[in-house]
Amino acid sequence: MKLEEYAERVVSKLFCSRQEKQDTKEELHDHLNSMKLELLAQGYGEADAETMAIQRFGSVEQISRQLSESMPLVDKYIRKWLLGLFSLYIMAASYLVLLSPDRWHRRRFTLDWKQRMMEYGVPQYTHIFQNTKPLHTLKDYFFHTESFGLSNCFRRLRLRKTFRGTVCIGE
Repeated sequence: MKLEEYAERVVSKLFCSRQEKQDTKEELHDHLNSMKLELLAQGYGEADAETMAIQRFGSVEQISRQLSESMPLVDKYIRKWLLGLFSLYIMAASYLVLLSPDRWHRRRFTLDWKQRMMEYGVPQYTHIFQNTKPLHTLKDYFFHTESFGLSNCFRRLRLRKTFRGTVCIGE
């Protein structure tokens, strides 16, 4: 078995990215070549030096197992799980934004709200549900921290509970 083939067989059983496999394969091949050069310097022939270097290194299964155990946990499992969860999040967000039937009901509600506010002569409330300024909310959170304290949150929740029973304008 040639050194390239041995290194390829060892690396093929690893659970990691292609780049990591390629790097590991190159490093393994370098170690095998240096061992082969030592054996050649000791007077062994080319074929014998390759065979002895592979034998001294160990079996493919043993080296693969040791390399697998030395790989960080992030590369084995967490990266795959995070990628899977992120994909599910993107699919769910895409559905809600682009294909959700509720989207059209919310749009109809917003248009009805605008029409009612224009009829009652209060055009300043027609953009109540639209945040078209990029980073506007984050700027508010950063510069007006007194409005977003914990006590204000509880006060707003209490106000919402008291206004739940009221009727909207135009109903």
